[in-house]
Amino acid sequence: MDQNAQNITVLVEDHEAQSWLAFARAAAAQPDNPMGAVAEEHHAVPLTAMTAVNFSAMNKVIGLGVNREVSDQELDDVEQFFARHGQTRFSIEVAPTQVNESLESRLLQRGYAPLELGMAKSWRSLDDLPPRREGFDVRHLSADDAGAWSLLHRRVRNMPRMFGAWFTAGFGDDNFHHFGVFDGDTLVAGAAMYVTEGLMWCGFSATLEEARGRGLQTAIVIERFYWARDLGARIAHVENESGSPGRPGVALHNMHKLGFHTLYQRRAYAMGEPAPNNE
Repeated sequence: MDQNAQNITVLVEDHEAQSWLAFARAAAAQPDNPMGAVAEEHHAVPLTAMTAVNFSAMNKVIGLGVNREVSDQELDDVEQFFARHGQTRFSIEVAPTQVNESLESRLLQRGYAPLELGMAKSWRSLDDLPPRREGFDVRHLSADDAGAWSLLHRRVRNMPRMFGAWFTAGFGDDNFHHFGVFDGDTLVAGAAMYVTEGLMWCGFSATLEEARGRGLQTAIVIERFYWARDLGARIAHVENESGSPGRPGVALHNMHKLGFHTLYQRRAYAMGEPAPNNE
């Protein structure tokens, strides 16, 4: 990784960590805090947990060690944070920078298991944007659409009603913006973004199976670009499943077609999850 890529990595990893922190705080601010969200900043990186579910995909550490070596005391601190909140399942995401080359081996020594699903981190400039897609009514959603947004994501991900509060949390923070396409009264596709400090994080993409293949997500992605640029963003970044060698995941392939460049492959190491079966 050259110095320019290193600088961009630090920038987008920190911004993603901040977006996760903001999301957790919005979840904690919901009435009765149904997800049991907790968020703390006084650590090496922001730490968050959804204590109602004890699920590593929602208890993840982002940005650790991207700009300096992580000490054993800082790793102890991460583990103590989750232990204090009764969480036995959590994960640490690792970006391959020059300063944290030993982090992965140290996590393995501590008993973490590498997750099989690889993620690619990609970015693009917002200086030169593709034209908006004609014929698509991409709407900027409001809190009145939160129920439809939650239903869309729970249907696509086959998740129970209890996760409704998780998907609607972002509506409680003005830096999160949600976009979607309706078919009648049904929200059939949607995606969100978090925009601060000149950066746009893209996430929470979902399309109902019967609405796929119609270019809805492409129209939403492009619409988000223009909104983000108007809000002062100059760089967009996103994570997608890597897929197999020579055959990127569908979402990653689509991001490449929209001008994103893969910056690095990111690995995650989980505590409390079974080790992958490589046989």
